[in-house]
Amino acid sequence: MKAIALFCSVSLWTIIFCVSASGCGSSESMSLSKSEQFASTGSEDVSDFNEIAMNQVPTEGSSLDPEVSEDSAVERKIIYESELRIEVTSFDDIPARVKDIVKAHGGYVASSSLDGISGTRRSGTWVIKIPIRKYADFLDQAGKLGELQSQNENSTEVTAQYYDLEGRIRTKKQEEARMLKHLEEDTAKLEETLAVEKELMRIRTELESMQGRMRLLTHQVDFSTVTLHVQEYRDYQPEQQLGFMAEVQRTFSVSISRLVVFIRTLAIVLVGVLPWVLVLILPAILIVRWCSSWLNKLLTSFIQSWRKWWKIKIQ
Repeated sequence: MKAIALFCSVSLWTIIFCVSASGCGSSESMSLSKSEQFASTGSEDVSDFNEIAMNQVPTEGSSLDPEVSEDSAVERKIIYESELRIEVTSFDDIPARVKDIVKAHGGYVASSSLDGISGTRRSGTWVIKIPIRKYADFLDQAGKLGELQSQNENSTEVTAQYYDLEGRIRTKKQEEARMLKHLEEDTAKLEETLAVEKELMRIRTELESMQGRMRLLTHQVDFSTVTLHVQEYRDYQPEQQLGFMAEVQRTFSVSISRLVVFIRTLAIVLVGVLPWVLVLILPAILIVRWCSSWLNKLLTSFIQSWRKWWKIKIQ
């Protein structure tokens, strides 16, 4: 009886061990198959990803590079300024010729000043605005008005300032649009409405200021500034053609011209001072004469009084 019970127990444990072993083996095989499947799938995904990544790598000069595309499309903004000094033998037709040259090149005269009168050495200065596309041609034509003495040119690049201001204006416009939308939809209380309107006013003030600077900067870029000085020099000859006698004659002519200017200026000063002489000096003479007469009377009275006192004292 004991032998049968022992045999049953051993058989039962044997069956349990076999079942457990088969279960572990199947689970390991299932785990292995799943691992292999995941590994194969992962390798395929990685290879596909690498292929996509290689296809998306931008080549040199590719449009996927935003900085390259933006820099290549940026237009440089430069302000040009020039100053010309010219000497001419006759100043009579110079103002009209300058006006014609400026008009022919599509520019305008910002300011001008003329000095001197007929018979003296005259001069003129013009500050001229010329479109940038005709800037070089205008300098060439202006230099032919007479003998070019000097020409100075200067340029200032404002590309970064221009596009920075342009971006700030665009941002301010977006802020203005958002505030307007908020004012129309989300402001139910009076306090909120007033706060939004105050902020909107501030944004518009800053926006108008930026737009004003942008208009000025755009005008300076689109129109170059040329300062033209024209000086009259009568009987002028180029320096290399002057001999000794010509130099003496020119010096004498200049001296006579300056003497005439001095005499003319002195006469004008005397004429200008004459009214003041009549107004101030004549009354001053009358006052001095009256004071002298009064002092004489006072002195005479004092002397007479002193003499009387002296006579009384002696007696």
